[in-house]
Amino acid sequence: MTASAVGTNWRVVAASVEGTSHAGTDLGCQDAHAVATLDGGLVIAVADGAGSAPRAGEGAGVAVAAAIGHAMANAAAHDDDPAGLATGCVDAARFALEEQAADDDLGELATTLLVVVALGSRLGMAQVGDGAVIVDTGVGLQVVGAVERGEYLNETTFLTSSAWANERRVDRVDGSLEGVAVMSDGLQLLALDLAAMEAHVPFFEPLWAFARAEGSTSAELAAFLASERVCARTDDDKTLVLAVVSPDP
Repeated sequence: MTASAVGTNWRVVAASVEGTSHAGTDLGCQDAHAVATLDGGLVIAVADGAGSAPRAGEGAGVAVAAAIGHAMANAAAHDDDPAGLATGCVDAARFALEEQAADDDLGELATTLLVVVALGSRLGMAQVGDGAVIVDTGVGLQVVGAVERGEYLNETTFLTSSAWANERRVDRVDGSLEGVAVMSDGLQLLALDLAAMEAHVPFFEPLWAFARAEGSTSAELAAFLASERVCARTDDDKTLVLAVVSPDP
């Protein structure tokens, strides 16, 4: 029986790991993620700090914390509009970054931000910059929103840029949800066929099974993301949040 997101529990495993290109530097992992449950729903925030920005990791952390905080405080007012709530989360994160920068250069905190809100059988997302959302509808995988592709592979728009509001992308999905995957751009080449803009099914099939298995942990997911077979394909920081629904007991 297909499990709808209505009246079910969410099982979540999530991890952010440092890319091998950062090894031997003091950059550390400049990705960040945060997840929170709402009344009958879920909110996920993923941020990817700019490698060239001196406070990028800090900026990513501030962005996801502000996004989650806004969602928790305003979910009741958006119970039928998850995309609107996700959009408000992005706005709140931009404001938080401005406050964090104070009199310093806002660009020092440069980061992308992707927010997903699932409420019942509806999912909304809003993002500035790269990263991707993939939904398991029970009959196939759907890439939600247009994945940003600049002229160059590592080109993107940051939430700290002057053009952030014009570059913000919003989308929604209505219907049965069995799983949601949210990732930073460090995994896009493995997880997506960018030419066709489709999810790479062989990448996701074992991950869905892992996320649904009793006892699966975020530490195990982090070990996979840091494994040689993944790092051989990408040297960037990597974040992956896997959320699956299971019937209520």
